[in-house]
Amino acid sequence: MRESFAGALVFTLHHEGGADGSPHVDPNDEGGSTRWGIAQRYHPDVKVLELTREQAAEIYHREYWVPNGCDDLRFPRDVLVFDSAVNPGAGASRSWHYQARSDAEYIMLRVQYYVRKVLNDRSKERYLKGWLARCVDLFATYVA
Repeated sequence: MRESFAGALVFTLHHEGGADGSPHVDPNDEGGSTRWGIAQRYHPDVKVLELTREQAAEIYHREYWVPNGCDDLRFPRDVLVFDSAVNPGAGASRSWHYQARSDAEYIMLRVQYYVRKVLNDRSKERYLKGWLARCVDLFATYVA
């Protein structure tokens, strides 16, 4: 496991679970109940609301970092691909990796994705501010 996974995990956990990983139950969240950003819907065999930070880290490494080839990517692209695989998903994350000529362009593709998502489904507008703040934070932390 590369050293950059630890930093990427801190960034992602900050945006997915906050400092304390408080359980999150949002009836509008397609993933259902979450803790540390790990959604019950996508992890039916895990007691998500009882998940520890260490268990969440193992899931993130096993299901998002490794399958998306982050160990083979240069820094900070590895962090961008990892965080994007977590939200909005691995398919989009990989697509942007191959499309973007720069890390800044990668983040702009992600911003465009979120804006289109809201334009296609106004019920998602409640999440837009957080999604965009996360993209700005990615840019400020890793690209600028």
